[in-house]
Amino acid sequence: MKSSLYLVTGGSQGLGRSIVLQLLKQNHKVISLARTSIPKRDLSDNVKNLIQLKIDFSQNFQKKLTSTLKKIPSTKLEEVFLINNAGIIEPVDRIENLKTDQVERHLKINLLAPIIMSQIFLSVFAKVPQKTIVQITSGAATRPVEGWAVYCSGKAGLDMFNEVLALQHQNDNNFKAIGYSPGIMDTAMQTKIRSTTAKQFPDVAEFKKYKTEKQLRSTDYVAADLLSIINDPTNLKSGQVYRVK
Repeated sequence: MKSSLYLVTGGSQGLGRSIVLQLLKQNHKVISLARTSIPKRDLSDNVKNLIQLKIDFSQNFQKKLTSTLKKIPSTKLEEVFLINNAGIIEPVDRIENLKTDQVERHLKINLLAPIIMSQIFLSVFAKVPQKTIVQITSGAATRPVEGWAVYCSGKAGLDMFNEVLALQHQNDNNFKAIGYSPGIMDTAMQTKIRSTTAKQFPDVAEFKKYKTEKQLRSTDYVAADLLSIINDPTNLKSGQVYRVK
């Protein structure tokens, strides 16, 4: 097994949590970056391989995080991964009802933070031979969804950022930047979507049906699918968006 390190944003809940726990089971070293931590009682597998850093991506985090990551020994690493998973759905509403502070917070977390994380990652781990960046994206990046103006815009922006990132490194076979669209999952985000009104989100009834008809994938299933895709970075096509099977 190669000497690997995985950085996972939003690693304490939902898909991020499933990714972190599965990586630990596979005996990988993991850094989880989130506002909260995974409780020790849930960390039975290789807890020594996990570092949990409390980060609020809606606040300024670049200087402190860069300093912290530079203290982590990386000279023996053969490959390093960044999975930009942290994200929110709110505000969900008609455009005229959106509040500026909510829009700013959303874009800081869903768009600005992944851009900054990618910059930090490239800088801190510049000497690691193999580098892979995964942006968790959405079908909403390529199709308009009424009530999700901010979410759609943020994910579309992230997709384009990743395409530029891949283009910049097109001659580097040891660097890959991909998107991954996880589809609809049984998460707290889905709970928030179902709590909206039809005026805020006209498709809310359809999303309630996803839950009652058990159409939501588990985060464990999606995490396993993603990890199987990035298991061998040399086979990845940089700039491509992969979708859950």
